[in-house]
Amino acid sequence: MRILQLALRRGIGRRSSSNWSELAQVFQRTGGDKMPAKLDLMVRASLPSKLRTVRCGVILNSLKSERSAAFLDALLADVYATDQYWYNEFRNRFKNNSTGPRIIRYSSTLDIQKDGQATFYGLPSPWLRKHAVELQEIDHSLTTDDSTDGCHIYLKTTPQVIGFSPQWPTLEISDLDSDFPIGSRELNSSKALSGVLELIEDKHNVSHYLSCLESSNFLTVTEKLGDRLDDKARVFQDLGRAVIQNIYNTDACILNHQKVCLQNAKTTQEIEDWATDAHSYLLSRYKPQIEEFIKDQLSIFKIYTYSESRTELKLRELCDVSEKTGIHERINHLRGRLDLPQTSTSTKLDSMYSKVPALRKGISKVIYQQFFKLQLPLSLCAIGGVLSGQFSAYSMGSLALFGIVLGACRIMKKWSSMLEQFESEIMNINRLQIEHGKMKIEDEWKQSFKTHEALVQRKIKALEDIGETLNKNNDT
Repeated sequence: MRILQLALRRGIGRRSSSNWSELAQVFQRTGGDKMPAKLDLMVRASLPSKLRTVRCGVILNSLKSERSAAFLDALLADVYATDQYWYNEFRNRFKNNSTGPRIIRYSSTLDIQKDGQATFYGLPSPWLRKHAVELQEIDHSLTTDDSTDGCHIYLKTTPQVIGFSPQWPTLEISDLDSDFPIGSRELNSSKALSGVLELIEDKHNVSHYLSCLESSNFLTVTEKLGDRLDDKARVFQDLGRAVIQNIYNTDACILNHQKVCLQNAKTTQEIEDWATDAHSYLLSRYKPQIEEFIKDQLSIFKIYTYSESRTELKLRELCDVSEKTGIHERINHLRGRLDLPQTSTSTKLDSMYSKVPALRKGISKVIYQQFFKLQLPLSLCAIGGVLSGQFSAYSMGSLALFGIVLGACRIMKKWSSMLEQFESEIMNINRLQIEHGKMKIEDEWKQSFKTHEALVQRKIKALEDIGETLNKNNDT
C-alpha cells in the first residue's frame, strides 16, 4: 500500500518515543471508529512491568484431544514435586466439554476459575515461573476473535493445523509422532510426556526420562521457545509492527483516503457543473415563463380595465411563478447526493411580495398622471375647439385621439419598464439563491473533507512516529 510504504521509508521520527496512548486517543476521539485489534495490549505495554505479562496463544488441533494436550502436559510438568494433585487436575482438562478458551498462568498453588466461557488455570509450574508468561490454548477449528483474545504472540504446534494463518507474530513447531524428530523445530511431545509420567510415577526412571527428552528433541525445541518468550522487548516490538500493519490494512478511514481524495475532486467539479446547469435551467426554462407572463399583462385593455386589487393579484401570481423554479429542490437534491443535511424552504422572494403594493401604486400613479396631465387636457381642448367653431371636428378629434394614444403609449412603456425591472430583480434573487446554495454546499463539503483529512493525518502521524521508534529500537 502506497501510504504504508511512505510511512515505513521515512527516517527517525520527530519524536523519539512511541506513543501508543496517543494513537488510541485518536481512535477514541472519533467516536465511531472501533479500537484497532490489540492496540490495547500495546497501550498496556507502557504501564509498570508487572502488567506487561506476555500471553502466548497455543494453536491446537482440538481442545478435547489428549494428543493435542500432550505438548503443554510435558512442558509444564514438575517431575520432582511431591504433590502431583495440581498436575493431575490440569491433565484432565481435555475431558472438559467446554469449548471456551483455557488460559494458563503461574500460581503458587492450584487455582482454577471460570469467567464466562473462559477457564483460568493457576499452576505451580516451574516453566511458567521461570519465563513469566501466560499460555492460552486455542482450538483452530473454532471461530474466535483474535483481536480480543489478549495474546501477544502465537505458537502453532503442528503443520496439520489448517485454516489458521494469523496476521500476528507466530512461532511454529512440528509436534510429530516420529520416534526421532530431527528438524530444529520438530519434536515428539507424546514421547516426552511418557518419560515425564514415568519419572513422576517412579523417581528411579531418570535415565529413561532423559532419554525420552533427548530422543524426542523436546528440550532443544522448548529451550528455544523459552528464550524467544523471554525476549519480551522483541515480543512487543513484533506485535507493535503487526498492529501498525493491521491498522493500515483494515482501517476504513486510511484505506478509503485515496478514494475520498478522488471523490473530493470529483465532487468539487460536480458542484460547479450543478451550478452551471441550474443557471442554464433558469435562463432556458424559467425566464421564458416569466417573460410570457409579463407579455400577457402588457395590453391596453388590462391596464385600463383591471382594478388595483386585481393588478396586485396578477403581480403576486408572477411571484408565485418565481416560487416554482425548483431551485430549492435542486439544491436539496444535490445535498442529498453528497450526504449533507437538507435545508428548509427558502424565503428569498418574500422581499418581492412586499414590493407588489408599491409596484401597483406606481402604475396607478402613472395612469392617473397621464390622464390628468395629458389625455384629459387635450380632450377638453379638442371639445372646446369644436364648440367654439374655430376648429373642425376632424382636427379636434385627431388632437383628442393623439392625447389618448400618447398617454396610453407612455403608460405601456412605463408599465413594461416596471415589469422588466421586477423580472430582473426576481431573476437576480434566483441567481443569488443558486450561488448561495453552491457556496454553502462547497463550504460544508470542504469542512467534511477537511475533518476526514485531519483524522487520516493524525492517524498516519501517530503510526509513523511509532513505526520509526520501533525501527530505531530494532537498529539499536
